[in-house]
Amino acid sequence: MSMKMRNKVDPNFNMSSLADIIFLLLIFFLITSRMVTPSAVPIKRPKTSMKTSVTPVAHITVTDQLRYYVDNQAVTFGTLEGVLRNKIAGEDDPVVILDMDKSLSIERLVELYDLANDLQVQLVLSADPKK
Repeated sequence: MSMKMRNKVDPNFNMSSLADIIFLLLIFFLITSRMVTPSAVPIKRPKTSMKTSVTPVAHITVTDQLRYYVDNQAVTFGTLEGVLRNKIAGEDDPVVILDMDKSLSIERLVELYDLANDLQVQLVLSADPKK
Protein backbone atom coordinates (compact mmCIF):
# COMPACT_ATOMS: atom_id res chain seq x y z
CA MET A 1 0.00 0.00 0.00
CA SER A 2 1.46 3.28 -1.03
CA MET A 3 0.81 6.44 0.96
CA LYS A 4 0.88 9.79 -0.67
CA MET A 5 1.81 13.03 1.04
CA ARG A 6 -0.91 15.61 0.80
CA ASN A 7 1.15 18.52 2.14
CA LYS A 8 1.52 20.46 -1.05
CA VAL A 9 2.32 24.17 -0.91
CA ASP A 10 -0.32 26.36 -2.49
CA PRO A 11 1.37 29.07 -4.59
CA ASN A 12 -1.70 31.36 -4.43
CA PHE A 13 -1.83 34.16 -1.87
CA ASN A 14 -5.11 35.21 -0.33
CA MET A 15 -5.25 39.03 -0.15
CA SER A 16 -8.52 39.26 1.78
CA SER A 17 -6.92 38.62 5.17
CA LEU A 18 -4.20 41.19 4.49
CA ALA A 19 -6.80 43.75 3.48
CA ASP A 20 -8.68 43.12 6.75
CA ILE A 21 -5.54 43.69 8.79
CA ILE A 22 -4.70 46.90 6.94
CA PHE A 23 -8.27 48.16 7.40
CA LEU A 24 -8.15 47.44 11.15
CA LEU A 25 -4.78 49.21 11.47
CA LEU A 26 -6.16 52.22 9.60
CA ILE A 27 -9.12 52.44 11.97
CA PHE A 28 -6.82 52.06 14.97
CA PHE A 29 -4.54 54.91 13.86
CA LEU A 30 -7.46 57.18 13.01
CA ILE A 31 -9.00 56.69 16.42
CA THR A 32 -5.80 56.98 18.45
CA SER A 33 -4.23 59.88 16.61
CA ARG A 34 -5.02 63.35 17.78
CA MET A 35 -6.78 65.25 15.06
CA VAL A 36 -5.47 68.78 14.81
CA THR A 37 -7.93 71.31 13.47
CA PRO A 38 -6.02 74.35 12.33
CA SER A 39 -7.63 77.70 12.79
CA ALA A 40 -9.28 79.14 9.71
CA VAL A 41 -8.19 82.64 10.76
CA PRO A 42 -4.60 83.31 9.65
CA ILE A 43 -2.39 84.58 12.47
CA LYS A 44 1.32 84.52 13.25
CA ARG A 45 1.81 82.84 16.62
CA PRO A 46 4.94 83.02 18.76
CA LYS A 47 7.26 80.01 18.83
CA THR A 48 8.01 77.80 21.83
CA SER A 49 9.62 74.49 22.72
CA MET A 50 7.01 73.64 25.40
CA LYS A 51 4.24 71.13 24.73
CA THR A 52 0.88 70.74 26.42
CA SER A 53 -2.23 68.72 25.79
CA VAL A 54 -5.50 70.08 27.09
CA THR A 55 -9.10 69.68 26.04
CA PRO A 56 -10.47 73.18 25.50
CA VAL A 57 -14.06 74.31 25.89
CA ALA A 58 -13.55 77.19 23.47
CA HIS A 59 -10.93 78.61 21.14
CA ILE A 60 -10.30 82.39 21.00
CA THR A 61 -8.41 83.89 18.06
CA VAL A 62 -7.19 87.49 17.93
CA THR A 63 -5.84 88.79 14.62
CA ASP A 64 -3.34 91.59 14.11
CA GLN A 65 -6.26 93.93 13.21
CA LEU A 66 -7.80 93.18 16.67
CA ARG A 67 -10.61 91.04 15.27
CA TYR A 68 -11.84 88.53 17.83
CA TYR A 69 -13.14 85.06 16.97
CA VAL A 70 -14.59 82.39 19.25
CA ASP A 71 -14.51 78.99 17.57
CA ASN A 72 -14.08 80.74 14.18
CA GLN A 73 -17.14 82.98 14.66
CA ALA A 74 -16.49 86.73 14.69
CA VAL A 75 -17.32 88.58 17.94
CA THR A 76 -16.46 91.97 19.38
CA PHE A 77 -14.46 92.43 22.57
CA GLY A 78 -17.63 93.69 24.28
CA THR A 79 -19.58 90.52 23.49
CA LEU A 80 -16.66 88.18 24.15
CA GLU A 81 -17.51 87.78 27.84
CA GLY A 82 -21.11 86.77 27.14
CA VAL A 83 -20.12 84.29 24.46
CA LEU A 84 -17.52 82.71 26.76
CA ARG A 85 -20.04 82.51 29.62
CA ASN A 86 -22.35 80.50 27.36
CA LYS A 87 -19.49 78.21 26.26
CA ILE A 88 -18.29 77.42 29.80
CA ALA A 89 -21.74 76.99 31.35
CA GLY A 90 -21.82 73.76 33.34
CA GLU A 91 -18.12 72.97 32.85
CA ASP A 92 -15.81 72.10 35.75
CA ASP A 93 -12.39 73.73 35.40
CA PRO A 94 -12.94 75.09 31.88
CA VAL A 95 -9.91 75.61 29.63
CA VAL A 96 -9.87 78.10 26.75
CA ILE A 97 -7.15 78.16 24.08
CA LEU A 98 -5.95 81.62 23.00
CA ASP A 99 -4.45 82.10 19.54
CA MET A 100 -3.05 85.61 19.44
CA ASP A 101 -0.99 87.29 16.73
CA LYS A 102 2.57 87.84 17.91
CA SER A 103 2.59 91.46 16.71
CA LEU A 104 -0.05 92.52 19.29
CA SER A 105 0.97 94.30 22.44
CA ILE A 106 1.12 92.68 25.84
CA GLU A 107 -1.70 95.01 26.92
CA ARG A 108 -4.16 93.03 24.74
CA LEU A 109 -2.97 89.79 26.29
CA VAL A 110 -3.46 91.18 29.80
CA GLU A 111 -7.01 92.28 28.90
CA LEU A 112 -7.86 88.73 27.86
CA TYR A 113 -6.25 87.23 30.95
CA ASP A 114 -8.25 89.66 33.12
CA LEU A 115 -11.42 88.54 31.36
CA ALA A 116 -10.49 84.89 31.90
CA ASN A 117 -9.77 85.58 35.55
CA ASP A 118 -13.20 87.22 35.99
CA LEU A 119 -14.85 84.16 34.40
CA GLN A 120 -12.63 81.77 36.39
CA VAL A 121 -11.37 80.16 33.19
CA GLN A 122 -7.91 78.75 32.61
CA LEU A 123 -6.52 80.51 29.54
CA VAL A 124 -3.77 78.72 27.59
CA LEU A 125 -1.76 80.72 25.08
CA SER A 126 -1.19 78.80 21.86
CA ALA A 127 2.18 78.91 20.11
CA ASP A 128 3.90 77.25 17.15
CA PRO A 129 6.69 74.74 17.83
CA LYS A 130 10.29 75.81 17.29
CA LYS A 131 12.02 74.17 14.37
